Amino acid sequence: MVARIAAFSSTSPASDAARLAGQQDADLLLVSAGGDPFCGPLADVFSEATCDVAALVEAGGTLGAGPVVVPFGAFEHDWAALELGAWVAGALARPLRLIGAADRESNGGDASRLLADASLIVQHTTGIVAEPHLGPCGHTGVAELAADAGL
Repeated sequence: MVARIAAFSSTSPASDAARLAGQQDADLLLVSAGGDPFCGPLADVFSEATCDVAALVEAGGTLGAGPVVVPFGAFEHDWAALELGAWVAGALARPLRLIGAADRESNGGDASRLLADASLIVQHTTGIVAEPHLGPCGHTGVAELAADAGL
């Protein structure tokens, strides 16, 4: 693995960081945030970057006692989040919970098969058992399933 570091000043740091990551064909862009990474000058980097983005949150409060929760829909960045979640769950000896949308119309279209596949892949590659949980679609469903999360 090769790591490259750049420091610069900018009037549009999210766009500039995403541009640099794209020019360097980076797989991961790590940014530092003083608090909520989805607010402030770097918020747009999550939508502009063509690679995975991770944020070091310097002031986020204490880690809760609950499980590591990963919302999962099998998009490219979801796999990176799942891998990171498995590492953290293993390091902290916490349960790993995968969450997805339940079927609203009973036609078999829920995320249960997807979560089962992802759980088996995680178990095979890391030895960590990922517990699949289904809930309502959208941000309220994610919030409901992650209410007791430690991370």
